[in-house]
Amino acid sequence: MSVPSNVHAVTPSPAMLAQFQKLPKAEQQRLMKQYGISPSMLNSGASVSSQPLNVPTVVEDRKTEDSAKMAANGKSGISKNSALIIKRFGYDMFEGQPSTYAPATDIPIPAEYLMGPGDVVNVQMYGKENESYSLTVSRKGTINLPNSGPMSVNGLTFETLQQKLSKTINEQYTGVNSSIELGELRSIRIILAGEAYKPGSYTVSSLSTITQALFVSGGVNDIASLRKIQLKRAGKTIVNFDLYDLLMRGDASSDVRLQSGDVIFIPPVAKTATVKGEVRRPAIYELIGDETASELIKLAAGLKANSFPKASVIERFSQKHLPTLINVDLTSNIGKKTKIRDGDVFTVQSTTNKIKNQILVAGSVSRPGFYQWRSGMRISDLISSQWSDLKGIVDLQYALITREVNLQADIETMQFSLANIFADESSPDNFYLQPRDTLIIFSQTDSIAEALVKEKRGKKRFSGKGNRESFNEINSDVFSVEEDKVEQLEDEEDLSRLYQDKKLIKRSSEFTRHVLLRPIINKLKSQDLINGVTNVASISGEVRFPGEYPISSNARVSDLVKAAGGVRESAYVKQAELTKFIVDDDVGASVLHQKISLDRALLNDRQSNVKIKSRDQLTILKIPSWQENMAVSIRGEVRFPGTYSVREGETLQNVVERAGGYTPQAFLEGAIFTRESVKEQELMQIVKFADQLRLDIAAKGLSGESGIAFSESSLMLKELENIEPAGRMVISLSNNHDSEHSGLLVENGDMLIIPSQKQTVTVVGEVQHASTHFFSQGSSFEQYIAKAGGIKQRADEDRAYIIRANGAVVIPEQQLWFSGENQIKPGDTIVVPLDTEYKDNLTLWSQVTGIIYNAAVAISAVKGL
Repeated sequence: MSVPSNVHAVTPSPAMLAQFQKLPKAEQQRLMKQYGISPSMLNSGASVSSQPLNVPTVVEDRKTEDSAKMAANGKSGISKNSALIIKRFGYDMFEGQPSTYAPATDIPIPAEYLMGPGDVVNVQMYGKENESYSLTVSRKGTINLPNSGPMSVNGLTFETLQQKLSKTINEQYTGVNSSIELGELRSIRIILAGEAYKPGSYTVSSLSTITQALFVSGGVNDIASLRKIQLKRAGKTIVNFDLYDLLMRGDASSDVRLQSGDVIFIPPVAKTATVKGEVRRPAIYELIGDETASELIKLAAGLKANSFPKASVIERFSQKHLPTLINVDLTSNIGKKTKIRDGDVFTVQSTTNKIKNQILVAGSVSRPGFYQWRSGMRISDLISSQWSDLKGIVDLQYALITREVNLQADIETMQFSLANIFADESSPDNFYLQPRDTLIIFSQTDSIAEALVKEKRGKKRFSGKGNRESFNEINSDVFSVEEDKVEQLEDEEDLSRLYQDKKLIKRSSEFTRHVLLRPIINKLKSQDLINGVTNVASISGEVRFPGEYPISSNARVSDLVKAAGGVRESAYVKQAELTKFIVDDDVGASVLHQKISLDRALLNDRQSNVKIKSRDQLTILKIPSWQENMAVSIRGEVRFPGTYSVREGETLQNVVERAGGYTPQAFLEGAIFTRESVKEQELMQIVKFADQLRLDIAAKGLSGESGIAFSESSLMLKELENIEPAGRMVISLSNNHDSEHSGLLVENGDMLIIPSQKQTVTVVGEVQHASTHFFSQGSSFEQYIAKAGGIKQRADEDRAYIIRANGAVVIPEQQLWFSGENQIKPGDTIVVPLDTEYKDNLTLWSQVTGIIYNAAVAISAVKGL
């Protein structure tokens, strides 16, 4: 499609008007006709564009237009891999609005400036006479100095004009000096042809150069040459302009000034080559001759520090138009002189990330990371002080070295003791290190992540959050904290990066022993098993960190125990069981169980401290009848309240007797007994009913039957979710040893609260005023409800019940409310439930309200003491 030489009409801005009014009348009329400017537009002072007059508004934002072209071709202007796109070098300098590249009008006039029609010469005479003149060069190329006649100046340089005009003034005016300057400059017309972005005729300042003309016209199109731009004058090529000289070297010697009638011709690009990879400026470059590989690398600003020039590759189409590859060694003269052809893609590869002479230190150390290896280096050269080099409570008995044993990067492990090294640097544990060794130091305690889990679980456990989220958090704390702290290292792919990723190495002190070991164990299991040996053994039972561990060639039972953090207090050290898997070529595989004396093995007795082989399993037994510390709390009306250590099989009556028995003020009918396992059951029940209530509410909402009950049911759900389970068990106590629960076996964490005598009765639920009243002998069930203001409209009077002081629930029959068997007792709570039919027949409401009322009464009883 051809582009017209005339540009579209524009609305002039105030800046354009000010510049326009300084032009000669003839030039003003010509520009008004060219750009379609009417006199009314000039008089109105309208302003839309801020471009100078000599910058035609034919150039849109290149990025916007390019995006529109891509959209028209069915391509998005934004690529997901835009950072990887290789662009043509130099073309982006013409992106955006070109008005910022318009030549300024207040720059100094060079002495070699050629005068022409439209230029204004300002003459200031001073001395005997003081006069000022503004002389415009006419179309004939003359100026008229008063009292001197026409003077031809067309084609003169500004310097020559000054000399000629000064001489004339000195000859005609005696005692007068002069100052001669150029005022407004003329505009010139030039033509941009060829592969310009907007070819056509342009009016520019007479000081404009080739590059300024390119900027005001929007630059070049997608197939233009940047290195063979031609300036033609009167049919002859005046200058061949290589834009790369300006862009890469700042050489503007060929960027000459334009004259009226000049033609800037931009030919299409002939040859290009792409440079990518480890160079400083990957791009597509234009070729103008027989460039070599080294010259192409210079165009790309040279190689990066991490490049590997020996392994550079050229992708090229052969003479048969088939793709081929050519290896180029940029370190050799032959490789540097490789000729580059049109369409070549030159890729400079990166060097390896593996550093040969390095040592990695990870785990519970103050400064984890990579360190330089040197000949003769030992462990003590890297870790010399327990106080400055280690972090936290470090396991000084167990640390590990992993070492590459072949070109395939298979590894072996060596176990050592930091305690032995600190005691004596000449210890055999102070191994000499080899390049690419990895030292792993383990914590003697749980990792930071596990410690946070335990702390979080302790604070949250039954903290009053009975909803689904709280229950799920209690059961998934390990996973949530490990995700935050270890970045989901349970993923095997992430674990494989543990000793390569610098960020993970810096945080390695936060990881558990098993997280640190897992990549090593996986590597040992995945290696080429020529002899079927993985060099991994396992330990279970009464050790601090049971699990799988890598073993060295001379590992023994004591080494495996040290790897697991040592034995627990509950370990039966007289005996342990070692299971070996034996493979015989004739018989096949068999299992051998071996009893060993663990205490003697730990003292390094050779007969007991046997060697550990791959796939061995060591089981550390527990002391018979061993029990962990168990404690039961007794509060309230006993002689010696407090926390008592108990043994398995001990009864509640035994603990009460150890506490000195009950005081005379003890209210045994209101005894409160709580148990941790009951709390867990109650919490699970709350979560279950909360889920069911959500589904029931949702079903009612979808069916349109919820009505006004929806908001109240949501409040009830919220109340259910915030219930704090008390874990209360109903027990009956008496001073006699033959009471119903005197033989109750206690568990760890049990609590018995003996309140003082009660003289109150509480009424809750759907009554006008839930309240507590003094116990009145003989007062009936109905009378206490009346004291609470009577029942509400939505109360279910037929389902009212009594919660006894010991937590037992009594549901009286209507005809027995006033009988002696069901009379109200001190400490009782009367509950009037909600009528579930009032709430659109939500079947769960009766159960939910019962849970809420009963839990509230239990918590009130526990907290009220």
